[in-house]
Amino acid sequence: MRLSMMIKVAFAGLICLLVRPSVGTPLSERFSKRFARSLADEDPIVDLQVDKTDDFAPPHLLQAMLQALASNDTSLNQYASGRGHPRLRKALAAFYSRVINREIDWQKNVLVTIGATEAIFDSFHALTQPGDEWIVVEPFFSKYAPTIKIAGGIPKFTSMKLTKTSGEIKGSDWVLNKEELRSLFNNKTRGIIINNPNNPTGKILTMEDLQFIADLVKQHDAYVIADDAHEWVLFDPVKTPFIRMVELPGMWERTITIGSASKSFTVSGWRVGWAYAPANLISRLLEIHANAVQSVPTPQQEAVAFGFEEELRLYGKPEGYFVSKARAVREKHNFMYQAFVDAGMIPIRPDGGYCMLARWPSFDDHRELFDGQEKAVAFENFMSQRINILGSTMADFYSTEHRYMGEDYIRFCLEKRNETLVRTADNLKKLLTF
Repeated sequence: MRLSMMIKVAFAGLICLLVRPSVGTPLSERFSKRFARSLADEDPIVDLQVDKTDDFAPPHLLQAMLQALASNDTSLNQYASGRGHPRLRKALAAFYSRVINREIDWQKNVLVTIGATEAIFDSFHALTQPGDEWIVVEPFFSKYAPTIKIAGGIPKFTSMKLTKTSGEIKGSDWVLNKEELRSLFNNKTRGIIINNPNNPTGKILTMEDLQFIADLVKQHDAYVIADDAHEWVLFDPVKTPFIRMVELPGMWERTITIGSASKSFTVSGWRVGWAYAPANLISRLLEIHANAVQSVPTPQQEAVAFGFEEELRLYGKPEGYFVSKARAVREKHNFMYQAFVDAGMIPIRPDGGYCMLARWPSFDDHRELFDGQEKAVAFENFMSQRINILGSTMADFYSTEHRYMGEDYIRFCLEKRNETLVRTADNLKKLLTF
């Protein structure tokens, strides 16, 4: 290991110890005991907190996994290349070359990681020097800020604003505060991380949004980490098109684009993610990756490779898995949207992603339910203890100083079996008794 890398790893370990108290309790940990107790109840909690399905993995991927495990090719059950299993890197390069209309070299431009989370970790650690600033758009995936701190950087936050509070509210009603965003860029700015579609709001950034960010990034010689984990869960791609930052002029050189098999193929337990970027950036990520995890499990990579080969063969056709999955998730969202409305809640219809935000305006009329707790936590507890639905307060998707911005909403992850959602809708009717 090079001396510079040894120093960086040691520094990261020190920072990890220093920032750990402020990172916060993992979302799932806060309810693990309560959820375990509920399993013995006659009316157990419906768990919509974690962004994972309770259904089977796609059959064609399961079959590919079984074939890999039982294969006569012994290499499929041994270490893969540190950069990633060649078949998967070739499949990713071929698929995304078509998507972004740019030739991606599978040997130089692709890295396979332990989920998108590791790709995010590698990106921040590869690019950050102590004191560098990273801009984070709120609300944001909870791993961003702690990882920036562990890498020695400083997160700077800008908050999207919701322009509607009544009627039918959509993901597109969340807008960037462009003047605030512009003010955060300075000579200490290393880059910005964008999550598109956004988790938890379901907003898809417009071309105008992306161009505004790209212009600032180029002006300040910065980078973009594009977390595109939910890129294939799009509900109306004609009306609300999904555009990748890397497609904008001059942004290939400055962008690390991250994807996730957990979200693309609903196999969150397989822990397969990836990054594609210019060779010089992938090499820097590889230095972190190689000294942290070495490689990703080979059978899972083999199966995901088959999945991408199939998606390339069926690209743009309705029978493709990505297209059919998005259609199925949209139907689930439509069902739950109406269930929330019927129960007196105000949901936000997302433009993409697996999750939906909803608030219950009547909660403010029941101050006795707060029981001395922060409003966000009180609402979350009320929904789990009295309504038997486990979600995540939106406050957890903001920085500490901005938690109040999310206190009215709870995020519900809806990539569940239909019977799970029917039970959720039945539980929501309890709200009508208050």
